[in-house]
Amino acid sequence: MIFTKIIEDEGYDKYDPVGTTDLICPSCKAALREFPDKTIKCPSCKSYINLRTRSSDSKKVILSKEQLDEFAMQGRGLLFNKSKY
Repeated sequence: MIFTKIIEDEGYDKYDPVGTTDLICPSCKAALREFPDKTIKCPSCKSYINLRTRSSDSKKVILSKEQLDEFAMQGRGLLFNKSKY
């Protein structure tokens, strides 16, 4: 696939995609009853749980507030393996 080749050539394959597809709170790791369809507060720790779709694999993922900036950077292709340059 062309997109995969571009990612490999630029070193983008060296990062771990942020977010989880598991039914857990990203902050306190408490189990969630169902996958949220919008931003909610965790019933356990009251932290915000954000829902986004990852551009790299089109999966819906659960993110903490702290993960949102990194998620946005990954979506724009701004994270890469700097040691290559």
